[in-house]
Amino acid sequence: MTEELVVLDAFEDGPFRLDARDRTLEGAVAVRAAQACLPLLEGNALGLQLRLARPLPLTRPRLGRVVGTDDDFVRRHVAAIPRLRAHGLVSEAWASAFARGPFHEAGRTWLFTGLLVRALAGLLLRVTHAGNRRAFDVGVDEVYAHGDDGLVPLVLGLDVPSKSVLQGEVATLHLAAPDLPFRTIPLAEAPAVGRAHAEFYDAAYFARKKAGAVTRKYRRLLSEELGDDTDARAELVTIDGPVGAIEARRLRLSMASPRPVEPSSGPAARVLRFGARLDFQVRWDGQTLSLDWDRPTLEHGAAGVERAFRELYGEAFATTHRGALLYLTKYFTPHPTGEPHFFVKPWSFVRTSPSLSSIVDGAARLGPFDVLRGVISTDRFHATPAVFRLHQPGTFSVRAGEPLADVLPVPRALLDLRVRPLPFAR
Repeated sequence: MTEELVVLDAFEDGPFRLDARDRTLEGAVAVRAAQACLPLLEGNALGLQLRLARPLPLTRPRLGRVVGTDDDFVRRHVAAIPRLRAHGLVSEAWASAFARGPFHEAGRTWLFTGLLVRALAGLLLRVTHAGNRRAFDVGVDEVYAHGDDGLVPLVLGLDVPSKSVLQGEVATLHLAAPDLPFRTIPLAEAPAVGRAHAEFYDAAYFARKKAGAVTRKYRRLLSEELGDDTDARAELVTIDGPVGAIEARRLRLSMASPRPVEPSSGPAARVLRFGARLDFQVRWDGQTLSLDWDRPTLEHGAAGVERAFRELYGEAFATTHRGALLYLTKYFTPHPTGEPHFFVKPWSFVRTSPSLSSIVDGAARLGPFDVLRGVISTDRFHATPAVFRLHQPGTFSVRAGEPLADVLPVPRALLDLRVRPLPFAR
């Protein structure tokens, strides 16, 4: 079932649009990835994309707050905002802030898209960066709207150069469930998760990969029937000590405040943030990607993972499933030569109840790399690798603890979203 997002265009055919994205990015995804990586395809197609019908120039002010943009965009603000205020859709303070268009404050360019949005009652609408089509020089604040708040103005907090042109896809909007239970447990309390990992990454899997074949094992796994479970929940299953922090995101769009606010209470999304386990360095010259890392730290951590598996499952199990253990303990996996990608595999698993998937997103706002968006069926497959994408040639360093990826469990029924337009009453 496809859920609906109610959308009012206060600018009446303004420059911003909301629509679905093709899972192959209109054929831009590499053939090998399209054949083999279903999580990437589902990450591409997630929710709705906020895109511009035409380029929008933005110039940060030297004095004052008003951001320079084109005359048409300013005229639309001038015409629409008094009507929004008259209909009680925004507060006086909100209307005053955006009366002349975007403004710059607190290190951000705050831009009203002209759209007001309303999620389903009881659900959250997440607004975040454009994922696998994000602009490399634009940072987008992650914010939420709650369905019980009614129509709220879609405002973006942007980190952009002092003079830039915003174009193409700018943000992704999708639904999420508020206050989904999310707890951390050790692998010893979830031994079936480790066994499932070992069974997936068996000797036959690696033999087919070595031969260059597409296994389609993940696709077959998704065809398996799972028992009904109405108790929606998620678990971070740690193998050898903590590897991430579960936090509640509360920054919320509002009709009263021109900038998203953090309420003292209320519904929130539970997000797992993974950081780098160790220092490492990446070099990409346009053809070859090479990695260097803190070897003593990796060896120490890998030994802990191996020890945990051997103590829980026995020596024979660990020896038989050596490939599955190596998948975790080597931490890094490069892509084929010529591709600016590599994997980092957290030393943990994520398990969700049936019908829940997990969105994996890059945590870095800006920089020379990001982590590709994917949607993983963590009720069946529990690894959550972070797939790095390098944006430019050079040598880049990542420090231990630096945020890499966010994991957000979401009911699969909420992943597909369509627009239900709402006319602007005159």
